[in-house]
Amino acid sequence: MVKVLNNVQDLFKSLTCATITLVGMRLEEEEEVVWENKKKTLTKSNTLHVVLSKEILLIFQKFWGPQIDPRLAQYLTNFLFGAGQQKSPTVDFNRFAELYVYNVRGTVEERMIVIYNCLGMDYNEDVELPYQLLKEYCESIVSTYMKMLKSSSSKRVRSWQDKSFRASASNVQALGEAVAATVGGDLDSPQHHCTAAQLSKWLQTNVLLRQLAELVYVNLYGINKKPGDESPAPLPPAAPSLLPAVDGLEAMPDYPAVIDLSHIVWVNSHLPHKYQHKWRFLFSTNIHGESFSTMTGEYTSPY
Repeated sequence: MVKVLNNVQDLFKSLTCATITLVGMRLEEEEEVVWENKKKTLTKSNTLHVVLSKEILLIFQKFWGPQIDPRLAQYLTNFLFGAGQQKSPTVDFNRFAELYVYNVRGTVEERMIVIYNCLGMDYNEDVELPYQLLKEYCESIVSTYMKMLKSSSSKRVRSWQDKSFRASASNVQALGEAVAATVGGDLDSPQHHCTAAQLSKWLQTNVLLRQLAELVYVNLYGINKKPGDESPAPLPPAAPSLLPAVDGLEAMPDYPAVIDLSHIVWVNSHLPHKYQHKWRFLFSTNIHGESFSTMTGEYTSPY
């Protein structure tokens, strides 16, 4: 069993290195020969072009299982191997790398391809996506991000969690629904299907979804590459956070918070960018009493 896990770990390192190379090519060079030569060097052979499905499933279990929503695991399997009659027993190296590149560095069309393929469909401008499937896809991204937050050792995340700010399942689901709700442009009209044109416009304007997806895939792939570092091993994942740093929260009494992490992420994403990095604890009736003038004084005091 140890030997199997070591082989899977070596495979994951090779796959991650291949992904890093493809990302570098996307950012710096467009020559396919660079990618091919790098891939041969990393794998020590030009024959390792495909990975068996059982090996990918071991990667899911060992590296991704504890921090990924089960629905997203199924969507990723659909993207890598196909769905239904088109399902393949193997996946090409490029395909594994594209899953990361399309989500983190991809164009709008490439991100549309990811969504269609994850939902078991081929991308076609004439094919509409069922809104329910799109909503569940968004929920799986949000849920995976929140799982990463819960397991993060980041001081920023811990400062919220230590004061009983949690991410309840119902609020995580609500955040996923909120992310998906704007795809049709009219929040008051129930959605049943969305066209490719609606999806394209939605992906161009939905900043929160792009940020969530980028953080999810950076952490799943363990890619946090430092400039000049050519190590073949994936580096420790970056601490995922769309949470602001918080100042003065240590003075807050220990009682269940009214809002949770899902609310904080949603509110923070809709603030002007310069106000997203740090929040300050302003007022609590338990600490400051019920004086209205004291409360307004806290709001107007220098940051």
